[in-house]
Formats: sequence, C-alpha cells, structure tokens
Amino acid sequence: MRSSEYPEIRNPSQGLLHNLGLVDIHEEPPVEQQSQLASRSPSSSAQAHPSQPPPTSQETKDAPRIMISYKWDTHQQEMAIKVRDTLQERGFFVWMDVDEMQGNILVTMADAVEKADVILMCVSRSYKTSTNCQFEGNYAVKSNKKIIPLMVEEDYKYEEWDGWLGLVAAGKMYIRAYSDQVLDQDMPQLMKELRKKP
Repeated sequence: MRSSEYPEIRNPSQGLLHNLGLVDIHEEPPVEQQSQLASRSPSSSAQAHPSQPPPTSQETKDAPRIMISYKWDTHQQEMAIKVRDTLQERGFFVWMDVDEMQGNILVTMADAVEKADVILMCVSRSYKTSTNCQFEGNYAVKSNKKIIPLMVEEDYKYEEWDGWLGLVAAGKMYIRAYSDQVLDQDMPQLMKELRKKP
C-alpha cells in the first residue's frame, strides 16, 4: 500500500508518529522509497478455489478489509501469500507487505493498520522478537482492530506465546497456517471468524 493511496489516513498517522517523536511531518519520504503493500482487488484474482462457490456481490460488499502482519522471511511470506490469495478469491480485500518496507516504515505500518478492519497476525518466534511486528500488534490493539492469530511455526505452541504477544493474542481463536494441509483444514474456521460481526 502506498501511503499516497489513502490520503484520508496518512495525516493522522503522521501526526501520531510526530507526537511520539518518531517522524518529522515536514519531511516527505521519496515515493520510490515507500513500501508497496500488495493489494489485488478480488476482480483481479485468479480463478476461485474449485471446491468453493464464487462470492456473491453481497459477500464482496460486506467483506472486511484485512491486513496480514508477518515477519518478513521466505516460509512465512509463502504462507501469508497463500492466505492472501485464498481470501481474495473469496471476495476479501487483503493488504500485505511483499517487499521489505523501506522509507518511512512506521507511517506505512500505521496506514495499513488504520485502513484494515481485521489484522491477521502470523505468529512465530521471529515475529515475537521483531520490533516492527510488535509496533503493528500494539497499534492494532490501540486502534481496537479485530486480531486473528495465524500459527505459522508448528512447534511454537499457543501456550508459549508470552510477553507482548501473549497480551495481544490472549483468548483469541487462532488458525493453523504452518503448512498447506493444515491451512486448508482450518480455512473454513478462518472464513467464519472473518465473517463474525464485532
């Protein structure tokens, strides 16, 4: 997501970060350095999953906007992209960072969180130790966003989620997403959670 795509949320994000002393609101990062979050509209998705009917126009209209928050690495990105593609085929609007963020990273992260209705949090040990992932998780809580944890590391069990991650994910239904097989098994539950009204 380019910050300039959403001018209505760009200025509040900058104001918040300026008040925290993290950005200079008078300094504009060059466009070529701003992160690009993948956002394909449902109409540009590939063919819908053959085992599921295509979304109705009402489903697409009512679909929440989703941000996928994950620690940038090969396996987690592969699973996050699979989740993104599957949800887009079902009519959801999904954003995720597919290139490592550059430029004004905090503003880009804040924009993405603010624009989303739901944050899918790809939980792993490296996610927990990432400062940027912690910023996203904490800001999602502060912004009162719905958070659904995705377990992307098989041996990192729910009982081990502690510290800031434990606070953010406590009591939340999580979805297994550490392999294609378990993600396919848990996808109906993810769809159900996404469709739940707050």
